Amino acid sequence: MVKSSLETIILLLPLMIGLVLCESSLPVSWPRPEVSILFICIVALRCGSQAGLAMGFLAGLFLGLLSSYSVGALTITYALLGYFIGKFLHPYNSRPLIYFLAVVLSTVVLGVTLYFFGRFDILVLPKPPLVRDWLLKVLLCNIIFLWPTLKITGIILGNYVFRPLKLDC
Repeated sequence: MVKSSLETIILLLPLMIGLVLCESSLPVSWPRPEVSILFICIVALRCGSQAGLAMGFLAGLFLGLLSSYSVGALTITYALLGYFIGKFLHPYNSRPLIYFLAVVLSTVVLGVTLYFFGRFDILVLPKPPLVRDWLLKVLLCNIIFLWPTLKITGIILGNYVFRPLKLDC
């Protein structure tokens, strides 16, 4: 069982990078999840705001280097997203629906942020019509792929999020 947040990030970062590289080989029109958001939410909810900030920073840096968009804007956006998810939702991580809420909330916040940043010509980010089409597809895929991601990270980290209740009857 993993105890520290640094160990959690070290174990999950290669998996996230591998999955991002695998999904980048898929066609653009295919609806695919935003794997980095799933991992940022899982780390932030399990380990807190500092680990969420670190995971968001590393994920944003990797995605910025992989894409043709602004590296700094993506890095700051993902880092702040991880920090705020860990800061406000980490105390409630024992509730099963909080992971669902965190993924939906962070996907919508990322879409809205990219939408408004894309309206300025200063930053090289996707234009608003692309973000609107992207948001619905990614939101649905993130909801679908949340459970398998939680299951895989539970196997890697040795602790499961959803445990059945033990009733004393």
